[in-house]
Amino acid sequence: MCTITLDSGSAALLGAIIGSATTLLTTILAYHLQNRDRRKLARLRKDRLTKLLQSKKFTWRSMDVLCSAIGANREITSALLIEVGARCSLNNNHEKWALLSRVPFPEDVS
Repeated sequence: MCTITLDSGSAALLGAIIGSATTLLTTILAYHLQNRDRRKLARLRKDRLTKLLQSKKFTWRSMDVLCSAIGANREITSALLIEVGARCSLNNNHEKWALLSRVPFPEDVS
């Protein structure tokens, strides 16, 4: 059997390294687990927004309907809409949103 003898200074240093590494790994794991739920919620919200905007019944959807459908405020909803490839109306009413694939920007805007 092989034994390693450490003086008190080396043992303290080794203990500090192991303790620091454990703390760092625990923090990274906690951060990942917390953000996993946020990412899952964002993915579910984007899926719901996409389904609403792909509906054959409506081309444009109001911001109020979209916010209500995903349970989010206007800022979060706007960010998710842009991520799914939507755009707001260029008319005076900027409260309507549609998918760019269904309603591309006019030539003079893009």
